[in-house]
Amino acid sequence: MSELQIRQFYENQRVFITGGTGFIGKVLIEKLLRSTEVATIYVLIRAKGDKNSSARLEKIFSCPLFDKLLEEHPDYKNRVTAISGDCAQENLGLTLEDRQELISKANIVFHVAATVDFNENIKSAYDVNVKGTKFLLELCKKFENLKSVVHTSTAYVYCHLDALDEVIYDHPLHYEQAKSMLERLSLEEAARQTPR
Repeated sequence: MSELQIRQFYENQRVFITGGTGFIGKVLIEKLLRSTEVATIYVLIRAKGDKNSSARLEKIFSCPLFDKLLEEHPDYKNRVTAISGDCAQENLGLTLEDRQELISKANIVFHVAATVDFNENIKSAYDVNVKGTKFLLELCKKFENLKSVVHTSTAYVYCHLDALDEVIYDHPLHYEQAKSMLERLSLEEAARQTPR
């Protein structure tokens, strides 16, 4: 695909991004705003401490990464909307109004939210990395004008293999087995099992 085709693909589109506060998410937001004419970028951001989603979005924009964008497109913030939510919650923790706006308007989805802390409680990691992806895909099935969904997985998923191809790999522990096992464990029990 040529650069022109890529720009044409994104022109006047509405993009929904999860994981926008992370390293990959920030770079993705900046690149889309600087290199394309997307109409809107919706960024799913959970409240953290005393900061709501809008305050956390402003903090993202204070990164030096956005300096060049500010020079070239000083009004870039007008194309970005913070959406309050949480990937670990059913329906991504969205309000009914935000959910309906995404369903009716978003065309392109980038799911880059994940916990990549290798010492994370296995139950918490499962909630974000597996259930969060499931919740997102359930929502995407309802999008009225969906063109693309891109999922970026965590690294080292198949670290025992020397090389990976772009295929779906079979795994001895399937989603339903993991779900059943983890739902029976308390957070404390899961913490004890995490190293194993």
